[in-house]
Amino acid sequence: MKKQDFIIGLIAILIVSCGGSESETDRGNELPIDTSKYQAVDTSSHSELDSIPETEFDKYDFVDTYSEGLARVKKDNKYGFINENREEIIEPQFEDAGWFYNRRAKVMVDEKWGFINPEGKEAIKAEYDQVGNFSEDLAKVEKESKKGFIDTTGRKVIPLEYDWVGKFENNITRVSKNQKWGFINKNNSIVIPLEYQAARDFKAGLAAVWKEGKWGYVNQQGQLIIPLKYDRVEDFVETKMDEEKEDSEVKILAKVYLGGKEFFINQKGDCEKDCQ
Repeated sequence: MKKQDFIIGLIAILIVSCGGSESETDRGNELPIDTSKYQAVDTSSHSELDSIPETEFDKYDFVDTYSEGLARVKKDNKYGFINENREEIIEPQFEDAGWFYNRRAKVMVDEKWGFINPEGKEAIKAEYDQVGNFSEDLAKVEKESKKGFIDTTGRKVIPLEYDWVGKFENNITRVSKNQKWGFINKNNSIVIPLEYQAARDFKAGLAAVWKEGKWGYVNQQGQLIIPLKYDRVEDFVETKMDEEKEDSEVKILAKVYLGGKEFFINQKGDCEKDCQ
């Protein structure tokens, strides 16, 4: 069975003031949470509609879709992996497991998380309370409520010193420490100072940031391109100028809210749609 693309639409709210929280709240703003290609909910509750029909694999209680040539399987509450020839490559033995990314799959052993390689050998010791999937060769890890990043060898590239971290995209990720938000690069250098009370991931080159009750947008150099003046904001996305026309012009716009009104602005901050 070939890989499938999954788009998981979630409604969330971006950042409450309690540090270390994994919830994404922005005080009432409805925000989509993006997922990487092929990434699905990484638990046994993953929809059977997205998995290989279990009737083809009577040996297992659950069979997932393939990622990097291997699919998760579950038997007697233990996880292992099969290849595309339906051969059992890694015997079900783990308390939980994720998909393979960058030739690494996260697995749980004795209630701790680590990583294995495609041969089922330990690649990174299971010592973390939580781990994320690899993105741009780095994976976020957590221990004692502090978060950082490791590479595929297990080396701690970024110390576990943050209360919250995202995932790296284009060499940058969002982080939080002491209830302040900003962005770092893979060298753990601060790209955008941790001075905001909330922040969103970069979309179309701009990230929404929040301070003293108002939202604006910064670029990847940390310059405030669109002033902090909006009550609520959404990400910059492709937007039809006329929803009723099939061939309507499409522009990169963001919906913003100000004084009880909502309208769309361009990346310079000028109103382009639903202007009043």
